[in-house]
Amino acid sequence: LLAKNSLGSNNTYSANETQTPVATVPGFPTISSVASSNNGLAGKGSVLFKWNAPQNNGGSAITLYKIYSQKFSGGVWSDFALVDPTYLTRSANNSLQTLVNNLDLSFQYRFKVSAENIAGEGSQSSASASVIPAGKPVTPSIGSVVAGNGQLTVNWSSLTGADTGGLAVTYDAEASTTNTFSSKKTCSTTSSSCTITGLTNGTQYFVRLLAKNSLGSNNTYSANETISLGITASDPFFVDNSMWGLNGNFGISADKAWNKTQGSSSVVVAVIDTGITNHPDLNANVLPGYDFISNAGNAGDGNGRDSDPSDPGDWSWSEESSWHGTHVAGTIGAVSNNTGVIGVAPKVKILPVRVLGFDGGTTADILAAITWASGGSVLGTPTNPNPAKIINLSLGGNYYCSAAYESVINDAEARGSIIVAAAGNSDSLASN
Repeated sequence: LLAKNSLGSNNTYSANETQTPVATVPGFPTISSVASSNNGLAGKGSVLFKWNAPQNNGGSAITLYKIYSQKFSGGVWSDFALVDPTYLTRSANNSLQTLVNNLDLSFQYRFKVSAENIAGEGSQSSASASVIPAGKPVTPSIGSVVAGNGQLTVNWSSLTGADTGGLAVTYDAEASTTNTFSSKKTCSTTSSSCTITGLTNGTQYFVRLLAKNSLGSNNTYSANETISLGITASDPFFVDNSMWGLNGNFGISADKAWNKTQGSSSVVVAVIDTGITNHPDLNANVLPGYDFISNAGNAGDGNGRDSDPSDPGDWSWSEESSWHGTHVAGTIGAVSNNTGVIGVAPKVKILPVRVLGFDGGTTADILAAITWASGGSVLGTPTNPNPAKIINLSLGGNYYCSAAYESVINDAEARGSIIVAAAGNSDSLASN
């Protein structure tokens, strides 16, 4: 301590005393704003809470702000309670704003804040205005995917309650040929179903679903669904149900099967029959076959066995040609081209093998055809470069398989071929 007057001082201070200032708790902060935030997690809300530092810090730096909340539920406000610090997102403990997370959607909240220094926690602020937090919607689940002609319809159950984030939800359905969805087709709707168009028939697609609201999405898609887009055939004889075996009341509902598969070009089906004709419904799927009719008179084409399985007809003076081999090949693998018919498996390849002529066929020629079609060796005949996975025998006859048939069929099966034979023609017992 020093004393002085108008003439000055004697420059002599009192003896020194020592003392340490004592801090007090800080005053209360004042709230500046509270608002719903777009940073909420899926199914939970988030609020951005801001305040001003207390005018009096109590003589010590503020080290922490504590956040308190109350919730309006059942017509009453709960008591204010300290918010779990793990639910706060802030840059530092003494920053003047924070995100308050993990709030229940569609409920009102109010907040208070207090400041803390070395001396302890000061008084809480007054309560904030009430706010209803919103959030991003949860991840939806696909219910079903229905294939159509160049399109897929995706169905799901709409999100409800807190799962919506408390806001109106829009759904984005996506389809892609790869599970990375680098290239995709989409449809958007606020309902529980939408149709993705502009797709390619005969192609497998991955399908996923995303929910979003005005705050965005949680960037988590539903689990992928996979579906092969089949054909809703426009070939006229399919459309008018003339192909009763494929559709209509007595058919196999082939169009539903096409949503899973339409066959594969790697599958070869041998049609052992009357041969084949040049036909726009078949040409794209026909492989080079063989004519196994050994009798030139029965063959009707001027020679015996040769590499041309073309059907010249099996007409007689009383009957027109049956063109049976072409008919059977079309039932199996006619392409979908908006004309004529469509086959059960329009993606397979047809191997025409001729064994029936004007007077039917012989057992020897049929057995040779089965052997050759399955990839076996037949004397005097070049090897079949396209062994058949399936061998179709739409042949009629009331007799049991001979030992020769049994041996040849067993050998063909051993080479990997499946034998399919007609049974029950003309309303007869299949056992015959």
